[in-house]
Amino acid sequence: MVFCVLMLVLDHSNCIEQDITQKNIFQIKGSVTITSLIEGILQVHCHSANNDLGVQTLSLNQVYGFHFNENIWGTTLFTCDFSTPGKNTIGFVVWEGWFYRHPFVVCIDCNWVVSFRGFLVNHGHFKPWPDA
Repeated sequence: MVFCVLMLVLDHSNCIEQDITQKNIFQIKGSVTITSLIEGILQVHCHSANNDLGVQTLSLNQVYGFHFNENIWGTTLFTCDFSTPGKNTIGFVVWEGWFYRHPFVVCIDCNWVVSFRGFLVNHGHFKPWPDA
C-alpha cells in the first residue's frame, strides 16, 4: 500500500486507502495522505465538489489516503474537516488544482501529519488548530 510508506512502523491494517482515479493521461494524478499522531480519535471528512469520501475515524498512527485525477480545468479542490475531543473542528483545503495554487498547499502528493499542535504538510507548512 503506497500510503503506508509514510510511517515505516505501521502495518497494512493501519492504512485506509481510497482510489477515485479515472484513466486519463492528460490529467494530473494527485493524492492526499493523512497520518494521525492524535492519542485518541481523529475524525476526518474529506470531499470535493464531485466526491464525498465519508467520515473516517483514525486512531494513533493510523493513515488514511486517497488518490484521484485533477479535472481538465485545474479546479479540483479537496477539503477535509478534522475533529477530535478537546479541540474545535477545523476544515480547510488539503489539495488544490493548478488554477488555484496557493502558497499553503503546493503539492501534488500531499502528506498531512495531524497532532494536537496542528497540521504539517510535506514537512514544510504548518497550520495550528484553532483555540479550543
